[in-house]
Amino acid sequence: MKYLIFPLFIIVFFSACSFKHDVHKDGKIDVKKLSLLIMNSSSKIDKIEAVSLSRDVIYHSVFLANKYSVNTTALIHNTLVNLDINIRC
Repeated sequence: MKYLIFPLFIIVFFSACSFKHDVHKDGKIDVKKLSLLIMNSSSKIDKIEAVSLSRDVIYHSVFLANKYSVNTTALIHNTLVNLDINIRC
């Protein structure tokens, strides 16, 4: 029984730690969806301002992810940097 629990734990652990990027590989990012979420948060938010903010937030986060070669979550990346497996940029 204990020989079955350990492999099952390992499988569940690594599948729970998997990470999927929301950025599409062809470069299309859903700015419209984020801008709608921002506009729905308050009636005082202008549509142009929400679109501009969502575009800036998404493109700057993609820029930083590419600059630092991040392909995992922030917690895993920072752990790897602290263990000197990844380089600190």
